[in-house]
Amino acid sequence: MIDLSILHNLLTENGTLAYADLIIAADGANSKVRRYVTDIERICAGITIMEGNVYNAATNAPSLWELTSGGKVFAHWNGKTIVLSAKGEGSLSFYTTIKETAEWVKDPGIDFTDKKQVFTWFKQRFADWSDAWQEIFITDESYFVHRPQYYFTIDQSWQTRSNLTLLGDAAHQTPPSGDGVNQAMLDAVDLYEALCMEDFKTI
Repeated sequence: MIDLSILHNLLTENGTLAYADLIIAADGANSKVRRYVTDIERICAGITIMEGNVYNAATNAPSLWELTSGGKVFAHWNGKTIVLSAKGEGSLSFYTTIKETAEWVKDPGIDFTDKKQVFTWFKQRFADWSDAWQEIFITDESYFVHRPQYYFTIDQSWQTRSNLTLLGDAAHQTPPSGDGVNQAMLDAVDLYEALCMEDFKTI
């Protein structure tokens, strides 16, 4: 395990050096701080997400924009999901979830910055869905991000540290079920109570 004494001194991007009695790793699923606590690796969930956003959706994806009606749409069928969410500024965010192998996640053979390649992949993997969903891929006023999903086993454990703690996905990333964000908020409440309530006199 890495010597945690180096964590007392934080070097920021602008070169400033600061001292801290306690480091809180709230830097998410790809946490750079987690390795100072444990070497337990994440496990591929077998689910991959394609996240995206269509700007000016009323013009660029009018049918799906009308379908969301200012809210959300969750479509589930045959082991695949598409979620649409209307944003107040007029954009339409979305993500697709689908099962892929760990080997595919490591080497999908797709350049996710190339919208044509992404669209081709979508049409192949969602060939059994209505063509109406393809509207989110037609416009150039959009972006896509590939987000493979990982998790930690529920029985993971590590030796506690007096000067470092983890919360949220840095501690216990979960598959995309909505539990992760709620657990992170509970972690933050627990940490607040430990640091700020009168029951605890020291860190």
